[in-house]
Amino acid sequence: MNQLECIVQKHVEMFCKIMPRHVEKWKILLQHATKPAEALSNYAEQLRHVQKAAVTHIEEFAEIQKNIEYKIVKGIDYEIRILKEIVDQLNSLNHEMRNKLSLLERSTIDLNWDNDSQLLVGTALQPPLWKILHEGLCFWSYFADAMKCINNQMKYINVKDVKSMEAFENCFNLNLDNSVITNLLSKTQYVNNEKLLV
Repeated sequence: MNQLECIVQKHVEMFCKIMPRHVEKWKILLQHATKPAEALSNYAEQLRHVQKAAVTHIEEFAEIQKNIEYKIVKGIDYEIRILKEIVDQLNSLNHEMRNKLSLLERSTIDLNWDNDSQLLVGTALQPPLWKILHEGLCFWSYFADAMKCINNQMKYINVKDVKSMEAFENCFNLNLDNSVITNLLSKTQYVNNEKLLV
């Protein structure tokens, strides 16, 4: 490999190294989001029921109703804060992944793609560069699309609407064992990591 190809190879190695950690951190954060997302849905349901209640035979019911609503809204705010912190961490992970992919892409600008080097044609341990770039973009796009959905749900959450709450809860139920992710991870797991072969 020439000097430029060695630089690109370093970026390939950094990108391939970050991918499994990226997936694992997403799995952990999505798992952490499950409980507050469920709690938020429960609070939203409680709020809808309390607001619909119309009891006329109990004195001071309106005041009791307002107190209950206040406590529920405090619970909703608390769960949203927790979820916002998780979403911020997911956004940060995606930003880091996009930076690594961008560095790799930019490093290839002056490559001579007609060379017959191991970087370009691939080896038993590393796919060809074009495949890493193409599937790497699909990999990142999956997470970018998931993040866009989560951000939109956070932005337009409506605790008074059942469908809105269902959509919100579902946005955290992602399949991170899909072919887009697992295929690339399996193809790149040995890049600069021959120890895994033992």
